[in-house]
Amino acid sequence: MAQDARNVIMAGIGGRGVMVAALTLARAALRSYKYAVWLPSMTTAMRGGPCEATVVFSSSPIASPLVWRTEGVLIMEASQLAQFVPRVVPGGTIVTEKEGLSDGVDRGDVKVLALPALARAVELTGDSQVSNLILLGAYVQATGMLPVELIEQELTERFSGRSEVMARNAAAFAEGLKLAKEHAGV
Repeated sequence: MAQDARNVIMAGIGGRGVMVAALTLARAALRSYKYAVWLPSMTTAMRGGPCEATVVFSSSPIASPLVWRTEGVLIMEASQLAQFVPRVVPGGTIVTEKEGLSDGVDRGDVKVLALPALARAVELTGDSQVSNLILLGAYVQATGMLPVELIEQELTERFSGRSEVMARNAAAFAEGLKLAKEHAGV
């Protein structure tokens, strides 16, 4: 059983898979942690409106799913990045979509990975929809937040019986792991 509490805020716009990635992470965390919560927040627009989800997991009871200062953020739409940068604690990690990123992150005390997940998703599968799992893979690899195998198990369960969808999602997650290793020079 894991010992420390972990948290991440994922943000983007509706329709880009923020909620799928966050719920996948939370459910995978339950394989190793006793407690896990995910707190989704979205506008009334199902697609195109801002959305975010906070995921917290711990071996001890979680007092609140609300997290102001987080160990990391995963941004699936670059236009949403600026509002979350100040919320990352020193030593934290920011993983963001590179497309549309006009400014860098002006913080030397956090690890930043700006990755071309949308472009890689299209190259890999012909569909940008799996960019969320590319970014999730990169975040998991960069932070060591959970063992990779736990996410892979959750994806297998979530998409069982849908072999084409499973294959695309597994390939996207693996691509994210690879991108994070390349970015870190590992």
